[in-house]
Amino acid sequence: MKARWSLYLLHFLGWAVFVTLPAMVLPRPRVIPDDVATDTLLLFLSVSALPLVGLFYGHLHWALPKLYLRRNWVGYFAFLIGGTLAVMALAVLLLWAMPWVMDTMGVQTKLLSRGTAYRSIVVLLISFALFAYQRWRLAETAKVQAELAFLKAQVNPHFLFNTLNSIYYLTLQQSDRAPAAVERLSGIMRYVIDEGGQD
Repeated sequence: MKARWSLYLLHFLGWAVFVTLPAMVLPRPRVIPDDVATDTLLLFLSVSALPLVGLFYGHLHWALPKLYLRRNWVGYFAFLIGGTLAVMALAVLLLWAMPWVMDTMGVQTKLLSRGTAYRSIVVLLISFALFAYQRWRLAETAKVQAELAFLKAQVNPHFLFNTLNSIYYLTLQQSDRAPAAVERLSGIMRYVIDEGGQD
């Protein structure tokens, strides 16, 4: 549960950086005070990021597993192009619905609308990289579990055979250590069986 919240926090922080970074690097108009231009730009970037969030998670959780992995190339590229065009169209509609952004930012509006296409491409690349990383981690985990199971299957018979031979030798010599060795073997085997059930 804690890992899930840390993942949510990481996504939130990533989106916060992604939204605010252009506001920090884009030039502001000289006639408008910096705080007004920054506030207007942050408002526009925050609202225009919502379609990008949809594009990111739609690509990550739907297009990649349902289209890309199944090699439905036409559907996948239709999603990429359609999603990017939809995000750009929503950015233009947003500029139309928020005329004070154009009044405040002036020439930078063209940069913002062009930047939406670049931001869409970046969002798609990041979601693809995250998807590839998740698949790699899943494959690594499966590989480690398979190796562990293989080692357990290999080691257990040899260990049991050697331990039984040692106990047999102790019983032939009528050693007082034989009952303790049987008891220890019993405890070890119980532990291995219990641990194997939990895996």
